[in-house]
Amino acid sequence: MELDSVMCEFCGNTLETILHLMRDCPLVMPMWLIVVQPTVCNQFITGNAKHWMYLNLSNDVGWNQDIEWRSFWAMACHFLRSWRNKENHDVNFKRPTHQSQHAFKSVSYYYVVNKANRLVIENPRRVVLIGWKPPSVGWVKMNRTWRSY
Repeated sequence: MELDSVMCEFCGNTLETILHLMRDCPLVMPMWLIVVQPTVCNQFITGNAKHWMYLNLSNDVGWNQDIEWRSFWAMACHFLRSWRNKENHDVNFKRPTHQSQHAFKSVSYYYVVNKANRLVIENPRRVVLIGWKPPSVGWVKMNRTWRSY
């Protein structure tokens, strides 16, 4: 890899812009075509980076699943960038075969963990007041501590 190269490592003849890296490269486009609804596919694959980001953060352009599209899209973009870096710097790295499934599973795991975290944080707490009462007249109270040596 040349340090001063601005060409896509995969395509070889296209400038590697962020939009090319995340959407237009033939290496990533098949993943998007699997998950983007056909009714919005034309909008998804056209336009500049600002339009593309706005579209994905404000609309539901993906399949109808239990996760928000913007969460899946952000996770997929993260992985696409991470995988490209690993391909450029780790000779043993192999990109996942089912890229969209990889991103989907990661978002699903995040949702499960986030839900469990909210249950712990938002679970109403019960306050139990404890205290000590002196023994009745004529009695002695002893606190016993068990220790093993």
